[in-house]
Amino acid sequence: MKHQDTISQFTDCLSDVEALMRATCLLLNQQKMQLMCFGSQQQLDMVSIGDVPVLSMALHPQSIVRNLGVILDSQLT
Repeated sequence: MKHQDTISQFTDCLSDVEALMRATCLLLNQQKMQLMCFGSQQQLDMVSIGDVPVLSMALHPQSIVRNLGVILDSQLT
């Protein structure tokens, strides 16, 4: 599967999640959204992903993110 196909599926899925949340009177906080690719260093070196259009903004993949106080890196070390 090509990277663009995967990104397209991801953005379609996220749009569906946002629609479901709106239908149940919930909001997806786009200001707190982060994007990360997981894998070994060799796998990550083979992938080059620029900004990904998500809903009404573009996300740039991060190598380190924080979620509920837990800091994750792209290699899960």
